[in-house]
Amino acid sequence: MEKNKYPSCDVAGGGKVFLKGTKNGEKFKIIEMSAEEIKIKTSMKLELDAIVDLNISLESFLFEIDLKAIGKVVEKLESTEKYRIELIELSDKVKEEIDEIMRSTCNLD
Repeated sequence: MEKNKYPSCDVAGGGKVFLKGTKNGEKFKIIEMSAEEIKIKTSMKLELDAIVDLNISLESFLFEIDLKAIGKVVEKLESTEKYRIELIELSDKVKEEIDEIMRSTCNLD
């Protein structure tokens, strides 16, 4: 798959992040999102390459969408509370739906 096939943008939303196989999650705020990755801010300490479950809630005046995703922590951003997580195991249909939301929300063409 070609990298950056899906554009990212700052979208309102948040959710909960869980280390894979655990039930104790921590809230997060979405910094930026695409159909391939999400950048979040959370007080949970995440290690590089950790596999996480994400309960994501996207919000706008037109819609509210909840989705579940599995991700892999690929980068710790400038502060210890910000992470870039690659979304894995998403179907092409779900990726296209997320991409459509990003494009309409952020006026991307």
